[in-house]
This record gives sequence, C-alpha cells and structure tokens, in this order.
Amino acid sequence: MSRATCLLKALACCLAVSSTASVCLGQVAKEATQLKERLATITRGSSSADRASSIASLLDLMKVEYKSESFEEDGKSGKNLIVDLGDESKPQLLIGAHFDQVKVGNGVVDNAGGCSLMLELIERFNAKPLENHCLRFVFFDLEEVGLLGSTAYVKSLTDESKPVGFINIDIFGYGDTLWMMSPSPESQLPASFSKACKASKLGIEVSPMKQYPPADHVPFVKADIATIAIALIDNAEIQLVKNVISGKRGEFPPILQTIHTPDDTMEKIDSTQCAKATPSVVEAIRIFDRTTANSDAAE
Repeated sequence: MSRATCLLKALACCLAVSSTASVCLGQVAKEATQLKERLATITRGSSSADRASSIASLLDLMKVEYKSESFEEDGKSGKNLIVDLGDESKPQLLIGAHFDQVKVGNGVVDNAGGCSLMLELIERFNAKPLENHCLRFVFFDLEEVGLLGSTAYVKSLTDESKPVGFINIDIFGYGDTLWMMSPSPESQLPASFSKACKASKLGIEVSPMKQYPPADHVPFVKADIATIAIALIDNAEIQLVKNVISGKRGEFPPILQTIHTPDDTMEKIDSTQCAKATPSVVEAIRIFDRTTANSDAAE
C-alpha cells in the first residue's frame, strides 16, 4: 500500500470519528435543551398540586398513561403519580423521585432535576422496553416533610407486589460523579451501575446508608427491598457532605448551600452534565435487566 493511500485512509478515519463526535455532541445539546424545558414546566408552581399537575402535563405530551394514588400518612394527605411500562407479569423494577419542594427557592436541584431524569427514562424505556422486567416509576409526594409519600407507598405493598429492586433519584442537577448509596455494593443492582459508569467513564462513588443523606430510599431499605439511591454531584463535594453527616467541622459543601435555600434555582443546573450522565443510568438499568434475567431478586 502506498504512503498516499495510507494517508487518505487515515484522513477518512479521522473524518468519520469527527462526524460521530459531532452527532454525539448534537444529541447531548438537544437533550440538555429538553431537560431545561421540562425543568421550567415542573417548577412553574411551588405547591405539590402544581408540580404534580405539571408532571402530568408532560406525561400527556409524551402520550404516556399514568395514575394518581392518594394517601394519608402522619396526618397529611398527598398523591403519588405512577407510570407502568412493560409486561406486568414480569418482575418489577421500581424507580422513584420526589416532586415536592420546600417553601423557599424553586426546588430545581432538589428535586425537579430528579423528576426530569425520570421523564427521560420513561421516554426511553417506553420506546424500547426491558426484555425481562417491567418498570414502575413513582413520583413521590411529601418527601420534604418526612418521606411521607414513599413511606405510604411501601406500606401499601404486599409480598406479591414488592419490586425486585428500587432506585431512588434525588439531587440530579450537575456534577461529574454519580454518587450511589447501597447497603450491598456487590449485589446486582449497584454492580450494574458501577459497570455502566466505568464503561462510559462517568465517575461513580458508592457509600453505605449511614454516610448518605436520608431520602425516599430509607423506607424501602427498612422493608428489606434491594435498594440504591443515586445523585449527580461534583466528586469534590462528596467527602464534604459525608463530613457534615458525621458531624465533622469544615468546609460546607456547595450542594448544601443550594438545596432548601432561595438559591435552588435554574441557574444551579448544568443541563449538559445531566444529559451526559443520563445514558449511563439507562445502560445500568439494561445491564441489570440482562444479568438478572433468570433471577427474581436484585441481590
């Protein structure tokens, strides 16, 4: 082969790689824009009823069926929104995120970002369902006043309706690392996320429940359901959050200066980082689906 031919082939290869990279960047930009639009819709109102209505309107646009499930817990009334995808005779994998917010700020990072990821997952798995599991997505109400929506939901479960695993999404607004809570890091559900993140080169940090902020995963862990929780955050902040949880003095992490404050607004979201992280979450769920094809348990 002549030197000129080799150079031409090398140039063609470079152009092909460049073209693929441009397509990928274009897709990320498109998904980042869609994320911002969904966030703007979810955060138009501050009440639980407003935010639930906004999520319902987005599901309507996606032509996805959903149902509202009312509950009473600890003297308060609320409504969870539920979406079911796939063959319900198959083992169920449950994914959840709370949609309510505290009274200050716009509740964007906490937790409209998590709800936006849920909507993206619903869209993708509605287009291409899992082969071996059905999926249930629950948008939980009243997390901010004591994990009431998730607690009521867990209480409603029977032995027959318990999922094989639960993934809670809380805080998904920016960062280079998927921070995951798992009581059993070597079990199939967290192992699937570790494998997907390693393949995509997305950072991942795994912590036990005592080193992770309490959220809607807690009632599921107490019910002995295989559970993980995920958040997208800067890696540099994780140890700082752990220090706060353990009572150590030191630098206060930016994430805790944002959530539950007037600063939890759209300006705190990095939609590009969220869009780049989303495929890793999708692939992790598909890995779990494949590796537990002949199993009824996530552990």
